[in-house]
Amino acid sequence: MNSSAMEKYGDISGAGKLHFRRRRYFIDKKFQLAFAGNMLLISCVCILVTTLVVSWFFVYFMTDNLSASIDRSYVIKMGIILFFVAAAIMIWTVKRTHAIVGPIFRARKILRAAARGEFPEKPVKFRRNDAFKELAVDINLCLETMRAYRNQLNQTGQNRKAG
Repeated sequence: MNSSAMEKYGDISGAGKLHFRRRRYFIDKKFQLAFAGNMLLISCVCILVTTLVVSWFFVYFMTDNLSASIDRSYVIKMGIILFFVAAAIMIWTVKRTHAIVGPIFRARKILRAAARGEFPEKPVKFRRNDAFKELAVDINLCLETMRAYRNQLNQTGQNRKAG
């Protein structure tokens, strides 16, 4: 990013911005749920592998010292704990993907509007915790170029009508 863009469009670090509360966590539901499902699957596989390795360790090395019984209440407690862990992973993943999907959704919306000739009045800025903050500067530069081309075409058309 060049220094003139920084001066014109400001710092993308988010300092000095107003904080807006999210209205929706699911912006691109298909992507976000697929990503959350993948994170949950990876977490479950890691938990399962860790459990198997630890169990193998105890069975192999501590066979004589191992005297534990697993009753039904233990299984129920572990199921409840795993449910809450899975729910926490899903919630965290959806919130985290919001910071990824949000800027992409907004960029697509702005570019579609620009293709119709509707340009935003203010420079594009993303939220403090959003990913792809540098994309806002690129979009602003692109919109500025598109505005200049549109103005140039309008002036050329007006000159031809007058001449």
